[in-house]
Amino acid sequence: MPLEGLIVFLGREVLARAGRVNQPPDLQISYVLPITEANFRELLTRIKKQSNMTVRIDPTEFVIKKFADEGSSTPFVACICMGILRLRDAVFPDVVSREPFDKAYEFVMMNLLNTRSSAKTISTMIQTHVQNVATGTVARLDGPNIRVDEDVET
Repeated sequence: MPLEGLIVFLGREVLARAGRVNQPPDLQISYVLPITEANFRELLTRIKKQSNMTVRIDPTEFVIKKFADEGSSTPFVACICMGILRLRDAVFPDVVSREPFDKAYEFVMMNLLNTRSSAKTISTMIQTHVQNVATGTVARLDGPNIRVDEDVET
């Protein structure tokens, strides 16, 4: 079913905030829909009432957890997530054939994200230490020598 066929059930309030849908061949791309859980439940209710479709609520429960402080607008995240997964979809058109790739790539992606996080932490520590040395907060002149009273990692 085309995405527009479902978006129409969201109601006027949400439709006013929704972006447009692009349709290259065999693909539908839309902006992230600005809906809440309540909007989604209302969507399901409207579909059930206004169409001949059957709506079944999946009893699966998810744990929703913050994953990162940046999204797909960041070049790093766009490259390792969106770019690679789009290529994956082109190479492995059906879901079953993607599973081995997804398992292997999850390891790569998590390590890249952890490495990036560690690099940011190290960079912040070094910048803070350099600033503290430059301002004399953790360093002092002792004759011709500079005494640094604090290590980088403290």
